Amino acid sequence: MHLTKEEEKIYSGEYGWSAEKAIRVIVKVGEAMGAERLIRISHAHISGVGYANIGESGISLLKDLVDSGAKMRVYSTANPGSVDYESYRFFQYGDLFRERQEEIINLYRKMGVQTFTCTPYYVRPPKQGEYLSWAETNAVLIANSIYGAKTNREGGLLALMSGIIGKTYYGGLLVDENRAPDVLVEFKSEPRTLGEYGAAGLLLGEIVKSKIPYVVGIPKNSKHEKLKTFLAAVGSSGSTGLVIFDKITPESAYYMGTGGSLEKIAIDEKDIKNKLENSMCTEPEAYLIGCPHASLELLKDLAEMVSQKNSHPNKPIWVFTSHHIYNEALKLGIIDKLENRGVNVFKGICGVISPLHKLGYSCIGTPSAKASFYLPKLAKTRFVLMELNSIIDDAYS
Repeated sequence: MHLTKEEEKIYSGEYGWSAEKAIRVIVKVGEAMGAERLIRISHAHISGVGYANIGESGISLLKDLVDSGAKMRVYSTANPGSVDYESYRFFQYGDLFRERQEEIINLYRKMGVQTFTCTPYYVRPPKQGEYLSWAETNAVLIANSIYGAKTNREGGLLALMSGIIGKTYYGGLLVDENRAPDVLVEFKSEPRTLGEYGAAGLLLGEIVKSKIPYVVGIPKNSKHEKLKTFLAAVGSSGSTGLVIFDKITPESAYYMGTGGSLEKIAIDEKDIKNKLENSMCTEPEAYLIGCPHASLELLKDLAEMVSQKNSHPNKPIWVFTSHHIYNEALKLGIIDKLENRGVNVFKGICGVISPLHKLGYSCIGTPSAKASFYLPKLAKTRFVLMELNSIIDDAYS
């Protein structure tokens, strides 16, 4: 890989241990990807923030970086942790767990991470064509597929190192030639509900795996929350970093009409229905909403639903969102509406990466296809995939 004079100085350690470590990691990955140079980025987004995920070894690395003076050279955000002081009365995983999670967050803050959410595009929307180094799968797919920005589907460590030097390797999806579609996927029946969008996304991810699909049949006027649900599901069941939606993705006009040379796959209504009904349990003990973090749009819809109820839910309803969206919703009175009806709204944390099984939960109801994919793996619970209105009806019955 060709390095500039400044990059060579970083590589040789003249800018300190943390910068040297960062560039060496990035160069190693870049060379494996066939990249010939590095390129500046404008935003790094880091995953691997939960204590249950990175453990003591992760904390040790973060401490070493902080002690060596590591600072983010570009705007940087990170995924949420599992629990904080505000949420601890609901999710009591033990004092040690909570203290370690707080320590991780504080270490990232010392390096310059601005906020903790899996939806960084709500805090700082990407610009078309700009280079990013993002590690959260739903965010990667949103950035590439909706905003037309350019990021690879990075691991948390690579995104962290990119933030430290403000650069990443110029390869993969950062290169225009690598963003062409490999397969044409047609949805014979348009998904309508949030649950159907999620189920459709899970199907697409399973089918295309790492290929880039050109997708026909998703309505051009689909709300952002539905597209987010779709792409989050794609990122869960598949490994692609880009979905080219017909007439939605900025690049789609360039590839329109090229479908004749692509492998063709069709997904019909029956396929989506079967995936939507693929739950692991039937009697939820709690309901989890906001995976990825809930948008203002979703909070408004939820507040409207619960405001028509005259009681409190008979089981816990947990809603997870970012500090940014929470503050917007607070100003609009949405948070008060939700909490007055017994809905618990948490900001800056994630329930899916929390060990919910340790609290005795074994079946979680959720409208999120992404959550349904990860709850058994990370929270060690079963799931039942439900529409949002079904959750509210069931919870207040």
